[in-house]
Amino acid sequence: MQFIQKTLAIAISIIYTIVCEFILAYKGENAKIKKSGVKFMANIKSAKKRIRVIDKKTARNRRIKNHLKAVLKNFDKAMDEGNFELAQEKLRLAEKKLKQAAAKKTISKNAASRKVSRLTKRFNAAKAAK
Repeated sequence: MQFIQKTLAIAISIIYTIVCEFILAYKGENAKIKKSGVKFMANIKSAKKRIRVIDKKTARNRRIKNHLKAVLKNFDKAMDEGNFELAQEKLRLAEKKLKQAAAKKTISKNAASRKVSRLTKRFNAAKAAK
């Protein structure tokens, strides 16, 4: 009995994935998947454009945030090594990138200022302790 239930569950999941792939292939790039797994597609031209614009902005925001994470990791690495000259360069770069991200509204201006403040405070404290 359990074997039949497991087999049936596997078959249903396979059919579901095939149907989802077919719908995405049929509807093209404008097909979206909600978190519940239900698919929808805009019919109105302006709604289709909004979907494209949102996708572009989401991709840009992801790219910027990933770059910010890398810059902040580089600063942390320089601080852990105790290389304050390199850390100061990385701090300047981090401040620049945070302000740029705030200007593009990827993160809020207050969040950017708060992060810059914390990084600067940490840098100055480590430098004074040395």
